[in-house]
Amino acid sequence: MTRRKRGRQAELRARISALVEAMETPLYRARGMADALAFVGYGLESLEYDGAQPVLTISTSLMDDIEVVYKNWIALTKAIDGG
Repeated sequence: MTRRKRGRQAELRARISALVEAMETPLYRARGMADALAFVGYGLESLEYDGAQPVLTISTSLMDDIEVVYKNWIALTKAIDGG
């Protein structure tokens, strides 16, 4: 592998690493908000409020989507570290 190609790969790895690092806080924040929304849904359900089910459906769907993003984020961090 040429020195130039290694330099480009190192630059690309650094750029991807910066993007992955920038994703961490928003990702954890989104997970926390989805959890909070679920708690609101459970609270509404305990009060037998008709709007509880839509709130729980939204929070469950959101958590499922966030989990997919989280798994991909973990895979990216491992790929950057070479594993």
